[in-house]
Amino acid sequence: MENLNYNHLWYFHVVAEEGTLTAAAKRLGVTKPTISAQLRQLEETLGHDLFDRRRGRLQLNTAGRVAFRHTRKMFEASEGLVRHFRQERDDAASTLRLGVANPVARSVAADFFVPLLELSESRTVVRSGPSDRLRQQLRDLELDLVLLDEPPANLVGSSMDAVLLERTPIVAVSGPQVTATDLPSALAELPVARHVPDSPLRAQVDGWLHEQDLDTELLAETDDVMTLLAYAATGHCIAFVPQSAARQGIAEGRLRMLGSAGDATSEVYGLYVDRDVPELVERAMAQLKRA
Repeated sequence: MENLNYNHLWYFHVVAEEGTLTAAAKRLGVTKPTISAQLRQLEETLGHDLFDRRRGRLQLNTAGRVAFRHTRKMFEASEGLVRHFRQERDDAASTLRLGVANPVARSVAADFFVPLLELSESRTVVRSGPSDRLRQQLRDLELDLVLLDEPPANLVGSSMDAVLLERTPIVAVSGPQVTATDLPSALAELPVARHVPDSPLRAQVDGWLHEQDLDTELLAETDDVMTLLAYAATGHCIAFVPQSAARQGIAEGRLRMLGSAGDATSEVYGLYVDRDVPELVERAMAQLKRA
């Protein structure tokens, strides 16, 4: 049997649903002779008449009813296929795929997630992980936006660009029971819990301590800001953390701020592919800058 023509099947299907050539021609936007020619070609291909002509109407005969059962399944499947990919496209347009580098996820990420919940008609999918892996996923268009804790290097000539979203001071905190009246006095009395050596925050704090000629005793090192805050809350040590990360603990009285580390700051950058930036990504970055 020769291959069936999609148009022949579609014209037959519409005629079977409408019952007359006039109604089918109106629905399809073609002439009745055009439809008649298409039906004849389909019947010749199948080797069967598909309709009985009665009083100006076309009624499906036995072969026609068999054909109609098949075309109904066929066109329901085609409509389902279109709906699937239309929904997939709509979902992609309304979903922000956000990557958060581990240092950000462990400190001030919550400050960014909450404002994104206010984006209308959208949802946010968040992944955390190493910066290098997230940047690769961004290049592969598996992510829309990546939050980093330091300015991304080697962007010249690449398809990516970055924008500064937040800059917050680095402050020294400890438990509310600490009685020292200033930071130098507190550092003379208590050891310090610090970020690990490869952290941008550690380098800034160490530089400030050196400038101030302040000697400190090291109690612990970690790359987790939440752990530093927990250490500090015991009152047994001092921790240098982004002020935004300590804000809630200070407000609740679990932490006491002893001072700032000079001009040291914690920064968060938004990295994105600078090519046909989706409207949702632009809205997200604008929302984060306002937060």
